[in-house]
Amino acid sequence: MVYVLVCSALFGPVTATSQVCVPDSYSFNSAGDYSLHRPSVLKCMKWLIKKPLHRKTELRSEVEAYCMEWLCGHPQLKAVLESSQVPYLDRNPQLLYVYLSKWTLLTLENPDMAGLERHLQSTRTVLKLASKSKGLAEDETLINLIRKWRRGDLAEWAEQTWKAGP
Repeated sequence: MVYVLVCSALFGPVTATSQVCVPDSYSFNSAGDYSLHRPSVLKCMKWLIKKPLHRKTELRSEVEAYCMEWLCGHPQLKAVLESSQVPYLDRNPQLLYVYLSKWTLLTLENPDMAGLERHLQSTRTVLKLASKSKGLAEDETLINLIRKWRRGDLAEWAEQTWKAGP
């Protein structure tokens, strides 16, 4: 199974907050709109990868919507994931936002970084946050990956899943 990012009218209006810079209103109609919002989106993505999933859940949903709308329409960014690369999404789909936020930050800050290294670092970020978060669905795959990460054995798994990707 391939996860394709579908962005549509699912994302409603987002309100401004003091913790992260989500504008009251915005539009992504031109390349200039993406450039204008880039600093705010990157700050929001950094917040998403650090804030445990069970905290500020309403705000988190608003920030996720803002970031994903920006990412899905960005003219120069594209993310295609094979389900084997993110097997924890079946039971915990909210971890997609964490993975994609880290992947996007790495892509923009280190454009020459290999895709495998972005995958490995994004997965590590997901596992670190998942290990600090409450309320995730019981998932043996996620538990096993967290164990691999804690033992420092994640690189081999990441390489195998990256090769199996799209």
